Amino acid sequence: MLLGIVLLAIFFLTIGLIFFVSGFSLLLTRETSQEIFLEEISKFINQTLGSVPLSQAEVYQLYNVVVYTSVLIGVLYLATGFGLIRQYGWGRILAVFLCGINAIYGLLVVFLDPFAILLVLVNVIVIWYLMRREVRESFGKKKSIEEKILGEQNN
Repeated sequence: MLLGIVLLAIFFLTIGLIFFVSGFSLLLTRETSQEIFLEEISKFINQTLGSVPLSQAEVYQLYNVVVYTSVLIGVLYLATGFGLIRQYGWGRILAVFLCGINAIYGLLVVFLDPFAILLVLVNVIVIWYLMRREVRESFGKKKSIEEKILGEQNN
């Protein structure tokens, strides 16, 4: 297995775990974390957008969107990391898709945060790596039972 694939798999698994645990812990601690979220999101919205009136129901809906989106993103990243480490073709495709979404997001926010260009650059490099011929071929190789059990042997 190529070192780049292993490193990408570790990266996707780590990010997925962070998102999943964050979202799930917010879900479990709803009573206390919702109040803190209400205070902090109100401060953030007032600082960035000015005085925008939000009802408590709207803030709670936003809280639910953040929680469930975090869990969903975590599951997607965990699945991608698993697919990469097992060298499933869908894992590579999902990684390219997620990196493409991240690159587009980086382009959209580059005017708000100039460092977002680094996000775009890293994601484009990952997409380029995953689309290289030897990487694509490593995902399409059928392994014999001996290779699966013993791993690849250098002769």
